[in-house]
Amino acid sequence: MRWVSVVLLLVLLAGMAACGSNAQSPSLNGNEQAQAPPAGLDDQPNLVDQGDSVAITFPEEMFRDVALSEEFITYNNYIDAYTNSDGRVTVVMSKTRQAEFLEAFQGDVEYNIAYFIAELAYLKEIRYTEDLRYMDLYVDGKTDTEELRIAPYFFSGIFEQYQLMLGQEIWMTMRVIDADTHETILHLVFPDGW
Repeated sequence: MRWVSVVLLLVLLAGMAACGSNAQSPSLNGNEQAQAPPAGLDDQPNLVDQGDSVAITFPEEMFRDVALSEEFITYNNYIDAYTNSDGRVTVVMSKTRQAEFLEAFQGDVEYNIAYFIAELAYLKEIRYTEDLRYMDLYVDGKTDTEELRIAPYFFSGIFEQYQLMLGQEIWMTMRVIDADTHETILHLVFPDGW
């Protein structure tokens, strides 16, 4: 069911006007360094560069209950979409279309950060890398740890979608850091953290 919402988000983001990114490097002054990605993760194993277009292969679950019809292809401004023998779905789109999606995701990250900082009194600042592999959430350290465990999940879905659109394997690390002491309270690595 979660993948259906991802597909719907992709469709909705297609029409969004994206904002510029205010990505910042995560802090290096926490008591624990952010974990390095596993070897080979920077590759794009799920993307084939076809010159002016890219073919990106997505997990089967992402397109469950989605008809890959001509209407679907036209509506999303794709060149093609088809199911592979292993059940995964490959979508072919122009590089311009891919860039629009990626820019929209960046805008969505900025929007969500502003929204959650305004809504959650314990959330003080958020820093992340441009590639959405690392995020540090600076919080009021007196906040209940169970409540703090929820905060990274507000962002993990957007990060996941961004990485899928890049053709990457899903991987990200998020630290929850006390804004006053700079002590790392939680350190989650996704998808292992799910």
